[in-house]
Amino acid sequence: MLELQNVNSGYGETQVLHGMNLTAEKGRVLAVLGRNGAGKSTTLKTIMGLLPVRSGTILFDGAQLHGRRPFDVASAGIAYVPETRDIFPSLTVRENLEIAAGRFPPSAGAEAWTLERVLDIFPRLGERMENGGTQLSGGEQQMLAIARALLLNPRLLILDEPTEGLAPIIVKLIHDKLKDLREAGMSMVLVEQNFGFATSLADDVAVVSKGQVVWTGTPGEIRSDTALQHRWLGV
Repeated sequence: MLELQNVNSGYGETQVLHGMNLTAEKGRVLAVLGRNGAGKSTTLKTIMGLLPVRSGTILFDGAQLHGRRPFDVASAGIAYVPETRDIFPSLTVRENLEIAAGRFPPSAGAEAWTLERVLDIFPRLGERMENGGTQLSGGEQQMLAIARALLLNPRLLILDEPTEGLAPIIVKLIHDKLKDLREAGMSMVLVEQNFGFATSLADDVAVVSKGQVVWTGTPGEIRSDTALQHRWLGV
């Protein structure tokens, strides 16, 4: 579904990705793990067109993705939930959601994401519809960021550190909601420092170090290999 082939990218004169090769399959969750500074978030930003591809290829369902603007990447069917969440603080929850609702049509045969449908998943947002972004807790902001992304009717949802800074009870709630999405067939790429959270959701795991994938396998394989965890993740 999504394939990065020998991708090089970075910030200004600083190169972060050094021949990144990564594949995310349709209907599966890929967890991208690695230490801080390994290039995980840079990978997501490069996929979304927020950082330029210096060389290499990014394909989405066989079509070239690199060189396209972030809006065009989103219209191709990829929704991005950044680590910073990036909700509009001066807008209400309703307005944040309405900005995304109906902007892109669902893929053929897929059920459209509507306000009612995302509020079924995150009923807390239904109680906060007229509250501004600055009045939301961190967990509510994360729910809003995910709900807004779903309203873009994505074929692939990519999430950067969705549990960052959240209380354990909210982490479990987010985990359960993402699990529901996975079971409904949503394809996802998940960057996450929380090892247990990531491996319990993932179908496939890729470990990144110094801008390259250094290991791929199953969640069970990496959970059972403590030497691998210590070497690449510091777990």
